[in-house]
Amino acid sequence: MDLHDSESIWLHLAPGCLAGRAAIVTGGGSGIGRATTRLLAYLGVRVAVVGRTPDGLARTAAGVADDGGPPVRCLPCDVREPDLTAKLRGLLLAVVA
Repeated sequence: MDLHDSESIWLHLAPGCLAGRAAIVTGGGSGIGRATTRLLAYLGVRVAVVGRTPDGLARTAAGVADDGGPPVRCLPCDVREPDLTAKLRGLLLAVVA
Protein backbone atom coordinates (compact mmCIF):
# COMPACT_ATOMS: atom_id res chain seq x y z
CA MET A 1 0.00 0.00 0.00
CA ASP A 2 1.37 3.38 -0.96
CA LEU A 3 1.49 5.71 2.02
CA HIS A 4 1.63 9.46 1.65
CA ASP A 5 3.92 11.62 3.78
CA SER A 6 0.96 12.87 5.79
CA GLU A 7 0.17 9.27 6.68
CA SER A 8 3.68 8.37 7.83
CA ILE A 9 2.40 7.49 11.29
CA TRP A 10 1.02 4.35 9.65
CA LEU A 11 4.60 3.20 9.16
CA HIS A 12 4.77 2.47 12.89
CA LEU A 13 2.07 -0.17 12.49
CA ALA A 14 2.81 -3.49 10.82
CA PRO A 15 0.91 -4.02 7.57
CA GLY A 16 -1.60 -6.81 8.07
CA CYS A 17 -1.23 -6.82 11.86
CA LEU A 18 -5.01 -6.96 12.27
CA ALA A 19 -5.65 -9.59 9.58
CA GLY A 20 -8.72 -11.69 10.27
CA ARG A 21 -10.58 -8.84 11.96
CA ALA A 22 -13.61 -7.02 10.58
CA ALA A 23 -14.81 -3.45 10.96
CA ILE A 24 -17.70 -1.24 9.98
CA VAL A 25 -16.90 2.37 9.13
CA THR A 26 -19.75 4.87 8.87
CA GLY A 27 -19.27 8.04 6.89
CA GLY A 28 -16.70 6.23 4.77
CA GLY A 29 -17.38 8.08 1.55
CA SER A 30 -15.08 10.98 2.44
CA GLY A 31 -12.86 12.64 5.04
CA ILE A 32 -12.07 10.86 8.27
CA GLY A 33 -14.23 7.87 7.33
CA ARG A 34 -12.26 7.37 4.11
CA ALA A 35 -8.94 7.72 5.93
CA THR A 36 -10.08 5.27 8.60
CA THR A 37 -11.10 2.77 5.94
CA ARG A 38 -7.70 3.06 4.26
CA LEU A 39 -5.86 2.59 7.54
CA LEU A 40 -7.92 -0.45 8.56
CA ALA A 41 -7.44 -2.03 5.13
CA TYR A 42 -3.69 -1.39 5.38
CA LEU A 43 -3.72 -3.24 8.70
CA GLY A 44 -5.48 -6.20 7.08
CA VAL A 45 -9.00 -5.63 8.38
CA ARG A 46 -12.03 -6.64 6.27
CA VAL A 47 -13.96 -3.38 6.03
CA ALA A 48 -17.61 -2.68 5.35
CA VAL A 49 -18.00 1.01 4.63
CA VAL A 50 -21.35 2.76 5.10
CA GLY A 51 -22.37 6.20 3.88
CA ARG A 52 -25.05 8.21 2.15
CA THR A 53 -23.30 8.66 -1.20
CA PRO A 54 -22.68 5.57 -3.33
CA ASP A 55 -20.17 7.47 -5.48
CA GLY A 56 -18.13 8.46 -2.44
CA LEU A 57 -18.15 4.89 -1.15
CA ALA A 58 -17.04 3.64 -4.55
CA ARG A 59 -14.15 6.14 -4.56
CA THR A 60 -13.10 4.94 -1.11
CA ALA A 61 -13.15 1.28 -2.23
CA ALA A 62 -11.29 2.13 -5.44
CA GLY A 63 -8.63 4.01 -3.47
CA VAL A 64 -8.04 1.01 -1.21
CA ALA A 65 -7.85 -1.28 -4.26
CA ASP A 66 -5.42 1.12 -5.97
CA ASP A 67 -3.26 0.95 -2.84
CA GLY A 68 -3.22 -2.86 -3.13
CA GLY A 69 -5.56 -3.34 -0.19
CA PRO A 70 -8.28 -5.95 0.30
CA PRO A 71 -11.76 -5.56 -1.19
CA VAL A 72 -14.00 -3.12 0.66
CA ARG A 73 -17.74 -3.81 0.94
CA CYS A 74 -19.77 -0.65 0.20
CA LEU A 75 -23.19 -0.31 1.78
CA PRO A 76 -25.03 2.92 0.88
CA CYS A 77 -27.31 3.90 3.75
CA ASP A 78 -28.33 6.95 5.74
CA VAL A 79 -27.86 5.75 9.32
CA ARG A 80 -30.28 8.46 10.47
CA GLU A 81 -33.17 6.46 8.92
CA PRO A 82 -34.41 3.78 11.36
CA ASP A 83 -35.95 1.55 8.65
CA LEU A 84 -32.76 1.52 6.59
CA THR A 85 -30.63 0.95 9.66
CA ALA A 86 -32.63 -2.16 10.58
CA LYS A 87 -32.05 -3.61 7.09
CA LEU A 88 -28.40 -2.61 7.21
CA ARG A 89 -27.90 -4.54 10.43
CA GLY A 90 -28.57 -7.86 8.70
CA LEU A 91 -26.24 -7.02 5.83
CA LEU A 92 -23.46 -6.00 8.18
CA LEU A 93 -23.76 -9.18 10.23
CA ALA A 94 -23.26 -11.16 7.04
CA VAL A 95 -20.23 -9.06 6.08
CA VAL A 96 -18.37 -9.34 9.38
CA ALA A 97 -19.24 -12.98 10.08
